[in-house]
Amino acid sequence: MKKIIKKCTHQDCNLKTYNHQNKCILHCYKNGWTTEPKAVYENIDYNIFWNELRKFIDYFHTNNGNDILIFEGIVFPEFTKYNKPLTSNIDEPLTNDYYFWKKGETRSFKKMAHFKNCIFYNFDFNLMKCESLILDNIEVKGTLSISNCDIEYLSINIKVIETLKIETLKNLELNIYNSNINCSIFNNISLKSIKFLNSTFNKIKLTNLVIEKGIFENINFNYIEKYSNIKIEDINKFQYLSVYTKKTNDREYFRFFKNYFFDKRDYIEANKMYKREMDTYLKITFNELMKPQNIFENFQNLIILGFGKISSNFGQSWFHSLILIIIVLFFNIYYTSKLKLSYLFSGYANLWDKMAQLFYIKDIENFGMIDLLFKVLIALLVYQLTITLKRKTRF
Repeated sequence: MKKIIKKCTHQDCNLKTYNHQNKCILHCYKNGWTTEPKAVYENIDYNIFWNELRKFIDYFHTNNGNDILIFEGIVFPEFTKYNKPLTSNIDEPLTNDYYFWKKGETRSFKKMAHFKNCIFYNFDFNLMKCESLILDNIEVKGTLSISNCDIEYLSINIKVIETLKIETLKNLELNIYNSNINCSIFNNISLKSIKFLNSTFNKIKLTNLVIEKGIFENINFNYIEKYSNIKIEDINKFQYLSVYTKKTNDREYFRFFKNYFFDKRDYIEANKMYKREMDTYLKITFNELMKPQNIFENFQNLIILGFGKISSNFGQSWFHSLILIIIVLFFNIYYTSKLKLSYLFSGYANLWDKMAQLFYIKDIENFGMIDLLFKVLIALLVYQLTITLKRKTRF
């Protein structure tokens, strides 16, 4: 009886099924594959996969030209750096087959490599060249790393991922949209353009970035773990719209965008960033209060920050300051005068007349320490009220 060879069930794939699955070596799941580093050399599954993928690339180039590659629905096994190329020179011909490329080729995708609906298991794009790398509706089981590459345009739309690392790239146009990324790291990148659109970053690190232009729009930063050494070369070419930041232990992020909005004369948003910066600073100071070093300095800072928070919510609420001024004036009258409450509330004129008298020193001989403390407190609250009104009326 003639043996029936089953074909891969993936659309437009004519390869035979592999290892008792209903899909071929390219499209089948790799959950059971070993992750040991030496498996790249010794595991037959890996060898078969990469040999078949290189055949697919040859076939694609034959039918579509050498400048574009489209990988659709392919499930890539775990990448390991154990099998490094013999040289860090991307343009030097390979002496052995290496992942996507055959012996004698360079590590280049030419104009464009488009990965559509693909699945990656801990994959690393490292030391390769490509004008445009497009990762469209991909799923990553583990970490996807893109580093030390010569890439001009990088577009990412990630369906599922644990960690995304993009590091050590130059003159890059970066576009991330419609993605939900659990942990992301962006480090040591010069960006001709950056676009974060309609995405959620649960935990993010942004360090050592130089940005020519860009836009953050409809973004959720649930936790900014680190934000440092960021430079925007032209603030008029950068837009920051509908960005929500839930938590960060690094006030540098809010300080940076406070200055950004001040430079753009958007004082309303600048004041919001100032408030978030001070809230973060208050939290940091409180957490460091009981540390042996600088305990006295931290205690002083905590008093000042606490007063700013209570009196005006760091310049956001003039009403807080006004109500506190009235309350302090009332208690000043109650504790420093011999008048009874029945007299003060016998008519509004009596109460307000006494409050008005407290703004100046009428009887220097009977002026005591309690009077001084109340007047200092009133002066501080009036200052907070003035600053808050100035912030709210500066447009």
